[in-house]
Amino acid sequence: MGLRACKLIKEFAFRDVCPVEVYPCDIDGDGQLELIWLESAGIYQSKVYLNTSMPQIPASNRSVFSLTATNLEGEILWQNILKRPDRPDYYTHVADQMLWPGDFDEDGHLKLVAINQDRLMSIDAKSGNIKKIAKLPADNFNLVRGYKAANGSGRLLVQNQERSYPPHYYGNPGVLVQGQDLSFVTELADVIGSGHSPRIFCPNENSGDLLIIGYSMFDSNGMKIAEMPFERKKGGFSDIPGPIWCHSCQMGRTSPCPDYCPPAEHVDQCAIRDINNDNKKEIVFAGSNCIYVTDDRLKLLWRYPAEHPQHVLLGNFYTGNRPTPIIIFEATNPPKIEAFDATGKLIKTSVIEMNWPVGKPEGVRDRMHGPEGILRMPQGGLRGEDVIVADECGWPLILNPDGTKAVDLPCPDSSRQPPVVSGRGHDGHGYGYRVRIADFNNDGQVEILVHDRRYCWLFSFPFTADAISDEQRRIQPYTGQQLRGNYNKNSAS
Repeated sequence: MGLRACKLIKEFAFRDVCPVEVYPCDIDGDGQLELIWLESAGIYQSKVYLNTSMPQIPASNRSVFSLTATNLEGEILWQNILKRPDRPDYYTHVADQMLWPGDFDEDGHLKLVAINQDRLMSIDAKSGNIKKIAKLPADNFNLVRGYKAANGSGRLLVQNQERSYPPHYYGNPGVLVQGQDLSFVTELADVIGSGHSPRIFCPNENSGDLLIIGYSMFDSNGMKIAEMPFERKKGGFSDIPGPIWCHSCQMGRTSPCPDYCPPAEHVDQCAIRDINNDNKKEIVFAGSNCIYVTDDRLKLLWRYPAEHPQHVLLGNFYTGNRPTPIIIFEATNPPKIEAFDATGKLIKTSVIEMNWPVGKPEGVRDRMHGPEGILRMPQGGLRGEDVIVADECGWPLILNPDGTKAVDLPCPDSSRQPPVVSGRGHDGHGYGYRVRIADFNNDGQVEILVHDRRYCWLFSFPFTADAISDEQRRIQPYTGQQLRGNYNKNSAS
């Protein structure tokens, strides 16, 4: 049997938009996903990066913000343009969590809550019109996520994921916001390990959601209810090497910090799933220099020192015949994927090779550095097991946990990217490709959407087993973090 291949089913070129991210969303309630395309500088919308070693963004591009809604044919349904970029290779980074959908004010209409510098905006999803605006405490908030409060109302977590203004340190603070009127509830500050991709955890349908930020758990009102025993000292635990890099330390150090170092020891990503098949949830943290696994109340079960674990997938993965429910993306050069069993035993490490089927653009760096190095394709394997979509090595690869190719993703001629100009060669300038996985054509099975700033391509996937409808529905992402996006007062996000 030859290698299975995805099939290109739609392709369109962008008109009047040069997007860095896409958010699949049913904006009009007809059961069909539309596409919300974002133009934004991402974290570099903030002045906190000025006069640092980080990329220096012109003021004209820090304020870039536009949303464009299209259907799957690329036809523009509406646009909300505050500021367009002055060139197609404008710089951005991690803009993938700056927008979230939900009927947070409970008027029966879906809203898109978005961040633009120091503004939090509620936008009518069907028309694109701004309904409400609230001023944020600073311009460096770059993540918004909806959740359900204990009283059933909609709320928002708005978080800084990166560099901070004094007196806060990296990944702080966060604020909780009422969905009804965008008023502030409380601030969450000095959270150990706060970094990227907080998670919303719903222990049961009759209570409010819990928030996992860094290595802490908060109730829906912002009260801390649990914390993983992370020691505030170099490396966190004595058997873990101290940080070897500290390029964005707020203290301006050029050598490793002697104590807890937020830029080097934060949570890059975490995921929640029953990995032991015992009807109990575990939480797996990719913690910058260590992998931590806890129970659903943050009691540490095991840890594994690593070089730079940045992304984590949990699922029905197999390495050979062995269950390996934990997949870790190591942001090394070249990048690696690591497959673990539920007890913390490393089963396989594989290097992800660069992949430029129609030619690598002249001047592009070897490895991309986007919001997600790996995504989960549910039931994409030959036996119906999950497989991995890797998107930081050029054209996306669909891999087994042992690093072998699981399915071929054809690379259209239109995906050829132009040579680098003005010494700009990283994914922040638009090189490489972004991926979303969702049921785009409403057939009960997920498809793969790939885009850059010029084109969008949609592929069907060659499933060999009947897709389990519940499993496929659970992976309807709003962002690339593969989280369910639509909130209503009867169900958690």
